[in-house]
Amino acid sequence: MNRKPQLSDAIRTEIDAALDRSGEAYRAGQLRRSLEIAEEAWGMIPAPAYDWDYYAQSLSADFVRDFVELGDVGEVEKWIPHLYAAYGDAEKTDHYTLMTEAEARLQLGQREPAIALFKRIYNLFGPEGFCGEHRQYLALAEAE
Repeated sequence: MNRKPQLSDAIRTEIDAALDRSGEAYRAGQLRRSLEIAEEAWGMIPAPAYDWDYYAQSLSADFVRDFVELGDVGEVEKWIPHLYAAYGDAEKTDHYTLMTEAEARLQLGQREPAIALFKRIYNLFGPEGFCGEHRQYLALAEAE
């Protein structure tokens, strides 16, 4: 497996400091502020952000989940393409990215798009794609 290059220590230190501040805001119950700081951290990743290991992947997935928590559909829609790009999943065949989007859409009340994604996961991975915490979605994937 080809691994993406690491950012320099200096940039990682700067991003980590911003993410520490973001975490502090989150723990203080300030999710919106936490996300603003995390977006600043995203902006510290040299362009193109998708060419680097770790931060683009981690942040894009967290943004999808956290904006779902806020019920901010527009921001979720903005970050879903970043999620697929960061994971190099243009064909939408990766279990993690598909499940992240499917869960987000279901939690936002977008049932039909979520079911379509669960069915895609089932077609790609079979029932094994619904192990553990994802077992709850298997019935949706198997529904006619």
